[in-house]
Amino acid sequence: MGNDGVTLEPGKHLLHYRLIEKIGEGGMGVVWKALDTELQRHVALKVLPPELTNNEERRLRFQREAQASAALGHANIAVIHGVGEDGGVRFLAMEYVRGVTLRQHMAGNAGDQREWLRLALQVAEGLAHAHANGVVHRDLKPDNVMVTTEGQVKILDFGLAKLLEPRPGLEGEGGSRADTETALDTISRELTRAGKVYGTVSYMSPEQARGGAIDARSDLFSFGITLYEIVTGKLPFAGDSAMDTLSAILRARPEPVVASKPDTPAELQRILDKCLEKEPRDRYQDTRDLVVDLRRLRRETDSQAAQRIETTSGVQVQTGKPRRSALGWVAGALVLVAIAVAAWFVLPRLGQSPGAQRDLRPVQLTANPPGNPITATAISPDGKYLAYADYEGIYFRLLSSGEDHRFELEEGFCFR
Repeated sequence: MGNDGVTLEPGKHLLHYRLIEKIGEGGMGVVWKALDTELQRHVALKVLPPELTNNEERRLRFQREAQASAALGHANIAVIHGVGEDGGVRFLAMEYVRGVTLRQHMAGNAGDQREWLRLALQVAEGLAHAHANGVVHRDLKPDNVMVTTEGQVKILDFGLAKLLEPRPGLEGEGGSRADTETALDTISRELTRAGKVYGTVSYMSPEQARGGAIDARSDLFSFGITLYEIVTGKLPFAGDSAMDTLSAILRARPEPVVASKPDTPAELQRILDKCLEKEPRDRYQDTRDLVVDLRRLRRETDSQAAQRIETTSGVQVQTGKPRRSALGWVAGALVLVAIAVAAWFVLPRLGQSPGAQRDLRPVQLTANPPGNPITATAISPDGKYLAYADYEGIYFRLLSSGEDHRFELEEGFCFR
């Protein structure tokens, strides 16, 4: 059923959108995959429940939030195409994202430090863009973040949680114990009426739990909870009930990440601690500062991973300089350029020259032979391949098997 008793089923039209299949359901409504028959593209239609749209004040607030969110243009934010109403059914048309939720993705990549850091950085970059444009998410959690089939993050439902907020009545910072308990009870009843799930309560900021004013710093607290869960596989604040969880968010300190993940970088713990400060004034004050810290941590993590891969693959680099020197980075970049030329310029031309063929064959190499030292290396972005160059050519090593491949061009080939 839809709003006001309207039956929704595959094949039914809402304006120029034809419903295909139901792909999700939650407190914010039912989500359908649909076809935009005017533009011939797939979209996601979020059909909103009547209790969120029959109230005129909430309808206007929703309209304003949808307009603000639709103005966000960023690679890590799902696009909102528009708001519509047909036969009493009010809906939101959004970008259809092919992929899985962040929760589902990380369940299949548990323990992959480089992967969770890559995705966390994309989430932070999307948040920074939204916050710079005055839009706060209010309901950030792993289920509201999609990872596409290409590995790109898409944050969903920006600003929609404002529909669920009770009227602000308490300050976000401070307040008496009685005020806090009253606010918790109000929030709990509001969430129950709105059909919100327990998981959303687990990602609230303290000021949101108190019913106070929400700003970008509240999203950063939710981001900290999300990152903590991605890294450790568990929530930093948990209880047997929604009230217990809200109480923990307000009063408890989370267990250090290193307790369950001993190899966690100290810098990550610092970032998490700053995101999860109880008082908004003690957190990051600008999301762009969080992005800068995550980028730095990712560079350091990638550099350490590259060194480990080079050591375990039996390939040594003889540059005469420290491994992180500018010369080393330039040499690695040259290898990538050479690979790009081979892949995008040379190889297509081989098919055009009758006397030229690609000879890509496994070869057994002695690591760093004295008479022919390896001059530079580079790691593929997915960490699966090691590319390295010597005086004779460019080689690729599949790290999972240790198999080497080399590009060789037969006589008769020339650039034209």
